[in-house]
Amino acid sequence: VLAAIGITMVMNLPGQDPKKYELEARKFEGEGDYNRAMQAYGRAFGKSKSSTLEHLVRAARGAVEDGKLPQAVGFLGQVLLRDPELASALTLSTQWQCELAKMSGERGQWLRVLENAQKLAKVEAESPLAHHALGLAYLNLRTDDDSYVGLGETHLQRALELDPTNTDIVKDLVDQSWLSARQKGAAG
Repeated sequence: VLAAIGITMVMNLPGQDPKKYELEARKFEGEGDYNRAMQAYGRAFGKSKSSTLEHLVRAARGAVEDGKLPQAVGFLGQVLLRDPELASALTLSTQWQCELAKMSGERGQWLRVLENAQKLAKVEAESPLAHHALGLAYLNLRTDDDSYVGLGETHLQRALELDPTNTDIVKDLVDQSWLSARQKGAAG
C-alpha cells in the first residue's frame, strides 16, 4: 500500500513530462482500459505547458467508451470553452449527441444535434458525419418547418457522396426514401 501511494505521489509531481502520460494513455486505450486512459490523458493535459486540448478530447473519448458520460461532458465542455471550433471535439460531441437523440427521439435532443452538426459543418464542410447528423436532425425536426424534409434528404445524400461505404448513412437514406415514397403514395 505504501509503495502504491509513493508511486502515485511521484507520478503527480510537478514538471513530469506529459508525453509519458500520453504514451501510457495510448497503451491503456489499446488494452481497452478506457478508464485508465481517460485519467492518463487528463494528467497529460495537466502536465503540459502548451495544454494541448487534444488530450482532453481523447480523455472525453475514453470516458464515453467507459460509460462515464458526465465526465465526457465535462471534458468536452472544457475543450469547447477554450476552442469552440476544435474539429475533433465537435466531431465527438456531434457523434455523442446524435446517438443520444436516436435513443431518446426527443425534440430537444435533435435540436442539440442540429446545433452541433452545424458547428461541425462550419469547421469541416466536407465532414460526412456533419452532413449525416444534419440530415437526421432536419428529418426528425420536420414538424418545425416544411423545408426540413428537403434539407434532411439533401444532407443525407451529401453524406453518402462523401462516405459511400458507410452503412448507417445508406440505411438512413433508404429509410427516408421509402418513407417519402409512402407519403407521396398516400397523398396522391
